[in-house]
Amino acid sequence: MESILLRTLTRKSKIKFGAHKEKTVQHMLDLNKQKDLISYYYKLTTINYIDEILDELDISSEWKIEKPGSNKELHLKFLKEKNYKKKRKTSYKF
Repeated sequence: MESILLRTLTRKSKIKFGAHKEKTVQHMLDLNKQKDLISYYYKLTTINYIDEILDELDISSEWKIEKPGSNKELHLKFLKEKNYKKKRKTSYKF
């Protein structure tokens, strides 16, 4: 039987992966990186947040997903509903 380690992050928790691995959740919020935190929640199966953080990210009960698990379709619906803009890919022409 396989065991899955679920990380429930608080404000003081370090991200510990990717480009923001040394930053805490609070630091990400202070930097207005809510979209990144939301992305981690919906795309990464083992990342969850305490209810206080979910509330601050505007992830109400209707938008919560069962953890461990991911839901990329609901992630896209959430971003559209909450009016988050897509990141534009920048192309440089010289």
